[in-house]
Amino acid sequence: MIARAALFSACLFAACLAGQAAPAEGLLRVGRVEPPPGLGVPFGSIGQPSSNFWSAMFDGLTRTDSKGNLLPALALSWSNDGANTWTFKIRGDAAFHNGVPVTAETLAAALDVLKSGTAKTAYVASELAGVDTIKAADAGTLVIMTHQPDPVLANRLAILMVVEPGAWSALGSEKFSRAPVGTGPFQFVSSVGASTRLKASNSSWRAPSDVAELEFVAIPEITARLPALQSGRIDVAEALTADDIAAAASEGLLREVAEPAHSVLAMMFYNVGDKDNPLNDVRVRRAINHAIDKAAIAREILGGRMSVATQGVPSGMIGFDSAIAPVVFDPALARRLLTEAVPAGGVKLKLDIVGATPFETTMYQKIAQDLAVVGIAVDVGMNPFPAFLNKLASGNWGNTDMFPLIWDASVYGDPSRIMRISSCLKPAPFFCDPAVSPALDAVAGEMDADRRRAGLQRAMAATHAAVPGVWLLEFRRFYAVGPRVKELPLIPSGIAYDRVVLKDE
Repeated sequence: MIARAALFSACLFAACLAGQAAPAEGLLRVGRVEPPPGLGVPFGSIGQPSSNFWSAMFDGLTRTDSKGNLLPALALSWSNDGANTWTFKIRGDAAFHNGVPVTAETLAAALDVLKSGTAKTAYVASELAGVDTIKAADAGTLVIMTHQPDPVLANRLAILMVVEPGAWSALGSEKFSRAPVGTGPFQFVSSVGASTRLKASNSSWRAPSDVAELEFVAIPEITARLPALQSGRIDVAEALTADDIAAAASEGLLREVAEPAHSVLAMMFYNVGDKDNPLNDVRVRRAINHAIDKAAIAREILGGRMSVATQGVPSGMIGFDSAIAPVVFDPALARRLLTEAVPAGGVKLKLDIVGATPFETTMYQKIAQDLAVVGIAVDVGMNPFPAFLNKLASGNWGNTDMFPLIWDASVYGDPSRIMRISSCLKPAPFFCDPAVSPALDAVAGEMDADRRRAGLQRAMAATHAAVPGVWLLEFRRFYAVGPRVKELPLIPSGIAYDRVVLKDE
């Protein structure tokens, strides 16, 4: 059925393109699920898929590379005094798209938008909760004081996109979303219907090498993105289905991040608020883990392109604990645990898939089938990505019992943030086991690298023992790429648009 639908979609796209002019020279067209929440306001989400849009227009003070290493961005260097004071040296060759120079003063004002200004309630503003003061020592030096030692402050600043504070103040959030001003390699032109267009910014410190225009095309239909690429409507397709990944690989169109995975795709449990929720019982949570054949998902659905995850930190990332044993696929054990926990049987759970999650339909149908075998009835629903973000921020999950969540350690190059989000320490938590909190608190202010590594392993072990969800796969992102693209560099935030190279036309 999916293959027939894809073929039909491809025919529709081919018909629509009949007689259509060839794309303009220097134009890169990216097909995605939908624009991020808030369009040009980069505060409503962290990580992909939103960062794959915002990173074209905005920068943080720092950034991460494909290995999760922290690199300079608007800040050229940074240092910590061993306690509460961070000093950032600001690059002198950066300017906002409206010509305003980037200085320590403009950066302090931009961060203050999130700390105490009109965006202080935004989703990403919590990253500055531990900050006391932000001040410019001089035009090229920014000093940030924290209330307590924060070993990952420089990492946090990689995900806080910098807006031009004057434009933000003059326009307000709603108007700024349609006329955003950042420092990235592309600046906003327009957003009409399914198309959002940007143009290269020659004033950017990372001005594009080859792409003159960038168009994001919203293609929400799950089976339509690859046909759009095959028909020539777009040059890059993201958020591919399992069938798309296999088809793109067979046609030589598939690209992926070449470095080891820095994320884990998990299915998280909601156990807060309802004392009768069967997920309050760790035996039910363990039963679900033993019931799911993750190796079959990796092998049969994804063709072995991802490996099974053993914990919330991927192998090779700081915090990974090799002493944690993999959860074995054992339906008989799952049934015994379930019978012990719920003797009457009849466990029913609601799994809400996030609309932006790649290959979700096939994989989560498989998960529902595995759980049905051991006596758990799963109702699979769909959450649009903005609705999911609202639930994650507010803690109001309605009748959702389980949902997918990418444990993205590449956001920080450090897993501490996602561990806290999946614990009692998150404001409005979705999962809470008080036994985990001491390990997370112990590592929060640890500035020594070796002690921090060991502390993160202890925190991961405690989190794993609490069973907040199912670690499914060490996650990789895949893109299908058309014939006009010669080089497509990939980084944790998505595509490195400034380094994309198109083929000569």
